[in-house]
Amino acid sequence: MSARELPRHLRGLGARYTAALDEVRDVRRRPAEGVWSPLEYACHVRDVLRVQGERLALALVVEEPEFAPMGRDERAVTDA
Repeated sequence: MSARELPRHLRGLGARYTAALDEVRDVRRRPAEGVWSPLEYACHVRDVLRVQGERLALALVVEEPEFAPMGRDERAVTDA
């Protein structure tokens, strides 16, 4: 995938995740011990894309940006 194609690809992720989750009866159910539910995976992807977007925006305007940790556990509580 080229750099030109990436923005269009990323914009389409939401629709693809929605379509995939529409097929799942219970998005909150974990299929096995230690395996995230479909909803947990979707939220994780949402969080990663949000954080990477923030980091990219900072890298475009700051010569040597310092990136804060993602704070996965905190995001799971505050963004739920």
